[in-house]
Amino acid sequence: HDKRYEKALTQLDLHLLENPTHLRAITLKAAILLGSSDDLDPARVVVAKTLCREVLAQEPLCYEALVLLAMAIYREGLEPAASMPHLKSAIFLQPSRWLPHFYLAQTYEVLGETTMAAQEYQVVLYRMGQAGGWLDHGFDFLPLSFSSDELVHFCHVRLKQIHGS
Repeated sequence: HDKRYEKALTQLDLHLLENPTHLRAITLKAAILLGSSDDLDPARVVVAKTLCREVLAQEPLCYEALVLLAMAIYREGLEPAASMPHLKSAIFLQPSRWLPHFYLAQTYEVLGETTMAAQEYQVVLYRMGQAGGWLDHGFDFLPLSFSSDELVHFCHVRLKQIHGS
């Protein structure tokens, strides 16, 4: 794991010892755990899920915790459909953000619901073209390992494959 991530996690752990209910710090830790490696350590995903559920128990309408929990569930790959209620809640809370639409598209695709997946990929592309674009994801730290150009390209490729052209 990247040493910067490990250092950030150490600092967050120290902060959380003194401020165990600081929800923003808890969601930041979950984001770092999910974003600190391309080959995610399953134990980190479990910890991230636990942290998100802890935040949601105190603040059920926390956009960041909803999206991060959905990302963790999706990345686990065990029950992708279980991420959908969290993503839909996040979209309801902040409809202009592209990130929950992206994970919803991927989830629909995994579930074989290609029409819905295509619709969500189109929403991502639309949101990326709006004011804020790539930066309008709603996080202090975005746990993704790709650029905005790669995201747009990926969505276009997925749409072409879904539509069979």
